[in-house]
Amino acid sequence: MSSVKFGGTAATTYIVNSPTQITATVAGGTSGSVSVTSGSGAAGVLTGTLAGFTYASPVISSFTPTTAAAANGVSVVITGTGFTGATAVSFGGTAAATIPLIQILRLLPLLAQVLQEV
Repeated sequence: MSSVKFGGTAATTYIVNSPTQITATVAGGTSGSVSVTSGSGAAGVLTGTLAGFTYASPVISSFTPTTAAAANGVSVVITGTGFTGATAVSFGGTAAATIPLIQILRLLPLLAQVLQEV
């Protein structure tokens, strides 16, 4: 295997799991045809392509509160889809200080399951 591409952009990483399966990490925002190119050999370079990959960006449907005093430390709840793997949150171009609550909320279902098994 020499490359995996999404819409012409190389996958950031890929692992060949088996002769019939590859796990690849796509660069954010990249959509288009997926292509897999094998290394050169007696048959030369071979590429397989399939159209139809769409990268779904996060979608914010609402946030509350919508206004706050100028003081730091206001908690804002953001609602939407596609937040899994979020690495940053910003307000008017200013980065939020941290996003630990997102990490905690992801762990709550797992914690509940562990507690039920104990």
